[in-house]
Amino acid sequence: MYQELSSSTFIGINGFIIKVEVHISNGLPTFNIVGLGDAAVKESKERVRCAIVNSGFVFPPGKIIVNLSPGNIKKIGTHFDVAMAVSILLASNQINIDPKGRIFIGELSLSGEVKPVNGVLPMVIEAFQKNIKNIVLPLDNLKECAILNDINFYPIKHLKDLKKGLKKIVLKKFELTNEQNYDIDISSILGHEFAKRGLEISAAGKHPLLLIGSPGSGKTMLARSICSILPNLTKDEAIEVSKIYSIMGLLKDNNRLSLSPPFRDPHHTTTPIAMVGGGNSLNPGEISLAHNGVLFLDEILEFKKAAIEVLRQPIEDSIIKISKSYGSLEYPSNFLLIAALNPCACGYFGSNLKKCTCSENDIKNYLKKLSGPIIDRFDMSLSVSSISYDEFTNRKSRSNANEIKNRVLNARERQKFRYKKLDIKYNNQLSGDNLYEFCKLNSESEAFLDNLYKDFKFSFRSFNNIIKVSRTISDLYDEEFITKAHIAEALNYKVTI
Repeated sequence: MYQELSSSTFIGINGFIIKVEVHISNGLPTFNIVGLGDAAVKESKERVRCAIVNSGFVFPPGKIIVNLSPGNIKKIGTHFDVAMAVSILLASNQINIDPKGRIFIGELSLSGEVKPVNGVLPMVIEAFQKNIKNIVLPLDNLKECAILNDINFYPIKHLKDLKKGLKKIVLKKFELTNEQNYDIDISSILGHEFAKRGLEISAAGKHPLLLIGSPGSGKTMLARSICSILPNLTKDEAIEVSKIYSIMGLLKDNNRLSLSPPFRDPHHTTTPIAMVGGGNSLNPGEISLAHNGVLFLDEILEFKKAAIEVLRQPIEDSIIKISKSYGSLEYPSNFLLIAALNPCACGYFGSNLKKCTCSENDIKNYLKKLSGPIIDRFDMSLSVSSISYDEFTNRKSRSNANEIKNRVLNARERQKFRYKKLDIKYNNQLSGDNLYEFCKLNSESEAFLDNLYKDFKFSFRSFNNIIKVSRTISDLYDEEFITKAHIAEALNYKVTI
């Protein structure tokens, strides 16, 4: 007896259709799964056997072989359980279901209950793109797929439900929500006008930003407020983010598609693997969870050096490549990096609140934890000082988040139009000939930059960063050429460490 049907897995953030083949023949009772499965797939034998029996079916005697095809793709996870159980029941004529044009996804408990699995969203999207519009999945995963239209869902709660056949559920059209998902509104922050201007420039050109200041000066608060001035995600960007969170089982409000950019702030004990992704399951890391949003590293010098250094390539390439002996994949990592650090070990160098107790060598050794190549990758760096009493009491001088957000949005629209023929979207992505083609200078700014290059010992990368930030400032002013004033303002956001 032979039966085949389709299931799915995911590779990176993309789904991949898997054919599940079952052959039952006479012989000593055995149950084998082939097709390059991991430990979770091999353990499916016992889950499937017990689930079939405890659901009131008969586990067929004889030699049973389950093949997951193609055999050269590593199969990871428990979401093939339902497909294997259904194929065995069909092959032994215990249920009457037409498997053609359907995808079967779900994990089984020993009692036969169908449990939710991670990564359903990319699997369903891949099936739809392959013109497969009938999805059998766990009931608890149904809401996660509510953001998809024109698909027939057949949710099941228990394997015994198959005795009655499959019941189709047509979901209502999903809704886009513009609800703002951030902790701190920049409008609520008193003072810090210089730092808030830096956040505006960083958001407009997607420039990596380093905040330097003593404890309690407001670095973390400022960093968290940037989401209040970031433009909403597009529908495609939001779905891409949702696919990543689906793989990790982190979708919360999964009956609506949130357009708010994600904000990730991993603890300083985060390992390099947790930062970039990988491990036995090749899961995405923090930099991919921050895709299309913000990655905030608070007290960056407390992170392990290896966890910081692995950021070099993703910052520039916007992707992370993970390789293992059994395969490799890519995850998107197009994030805005913001980091904060104290100016010295005690934290009070240059502070007017408390005297610094560190020696000059102590300060140098402390800051050496951040390598030159990483420092150069921050387009902007600025000092954050504690606000004065006058700033604290002057509550009428607050910045307006909506006005800042509109300026950021307009600046990004200018960049989108300017780079419409290129594979880039933001000023921070400019490099090589493109940098000087699109960063137009007048004669005064040319002479000013020439003097800067001669007088200051900037690295070539840092010098280019100043030009890119100047380009963003000119966009915020809706001006075509970079002027001396734009360059002078950009210099204010380049604190030497």
